[in-house]
Amino acid sequence: MAVQEQIVAALRSRIRAGAWAAGKRLPTVRELQAEFAVSLLTIHRCLRTLAGLGFIITRGRHGTVVVDHPPHRCRFGLVLPALPDSGSYANLRWQALATAARAFTDPLQTVEVFHAVDQHRELAEHRRLRQALDDQRLAGLIVPQPVQTSTWFDPSAGSLPTILSHPTPATHHGHISLAQVTFLERAFDLVRQRGLTTVAVLLNSGAWRWGAVEQTLAACAARGLTCPRRWIQGVPDDLPGWSAHVIETLFATHPQVTPPAALIIADDHLVPAATAALAAMGQTPLVIALANFPLPLNQPSPLPGTILLGWDHHDFLRVAITRISSHLATGAALGDQHLPLKSYGDGP
Repeated sequence: MAVQEQIVAALRSRIRAGAWAAGKRLPTVRELQAEFAVSLLTIHRCLRTLAGLGFIITRGRHGTVVVDHPPHRCRFGLVLPALPDSGSYANLRWQALATAARAFTDPLQTVEVFHAVDQHRELAEHRRLRQALDDQRLAGLIVPQPVQTSTWFDPSAGSLPTILSHPTPATHHGHISLAQVTFLERAFDLVRQRGLTTVAVLLNSGAWRWGAVEQTLAACAARGLTCPRRWIQGVPDDLPGWSAHVIETLFATHPQVTPPAALIIADDHLVPAATAALAAMGQTPLVIALANFPLPLNQPSPLPGTILLGWDHHDFLRVAITRISSHLATGAALGDQHLPLKSYGDGP
């Protein structure tokens, strides 16, 4: 490591350790020159590097001080597994997280989004994340889905406080889970509370396996609801248009068949096509649909009366940031937690 890099690392380490707190003045350039036995030019270059990384600021005759909101305490990295297309994600959960991250404008809590870290490592996003980690300018990482880890980035292997999507025994790791089975159970409870007895379920066939069908049937039976196996259908989230064909089959008008009184859509990507098909057929079942909040601005509005049930990712990030900050301040374990569901809309 070059001398200049060694000095930058030493000064940054002292700032991170609290030797100079936020707003405190660093030694003068001449004092630093004497300590490290280098030229004034080298010291000035080191201070410019630290300033560029966001750790210090020069205030003229008042000298060089640690910034009021240093990045190792106030900047959090959100790691998403895909690249956005023209600023928007195809996956609505990633879109909700990215939108929520932009809302964190308080200098005490800023969120920097890193994309596509489980794809080709030559991507500029990989280098940007790796540089942020090397520069130690993040307070912690938030990784809401397991990534295809490699030797250059494994969120479960580093020492940086990290919120993952799965439990971990490490004290500097925690996890926040979004249990989708909880969505189904809550949705069935809402159907029962409204005095309805028959329900169909539209699942994401890409994410769910046959085990989900059995879980769904068991949850229905436990609540006294009627849901024949044929009323549990699946559509891949990357082919949401097929939802319309499923709806046309489930709610087809037939004198000897009564359609279900309620429809649960367990994937937000399927909601627009499914509810549009219901509207075209003139069918008005109780619709309970999974959602990730905040909703995309360009997403079509669901059928009037639809109950949106899902997770608010403002809350997800607030919980993650609070837990990381507490860990940094007190050493408290990050622990494990489930993010509660929220609902919007009352239904018919």
